Amino acid sequence: MQGIWKSFGTILAYKSLLPPVKFPGLIPMTGPSMPLMSAGYSSLLANYLIIALVLRISHSTRTSDAVLQVKKAPRKPLTQPFP
Repeated sequence: MQGIWKSFGTILAYKSLLPPVKFPGLIPMTGPSMPLMSAGYSSLLANYLIIALVLRISHSTRTSDAVLQVKKAPRKPLTQPFP
């Protein structure tokens, strides 16, 4: 799962850092659009899907780590029996 997270993060970083280089004219203005700022619906949809996947992977790894910590916690013996 870490490889997927890193690849989607790389895509978003590439698409976010490229427009400031385009505006001064250092590279041509064609190519990937800026995430969450483009007017094309397919680009917006793809960016939202990438962000949703990254958030889902992040959430699932955090919850699985928390579950592992709970399972590894030692059980305390009961000092008084239940009535």
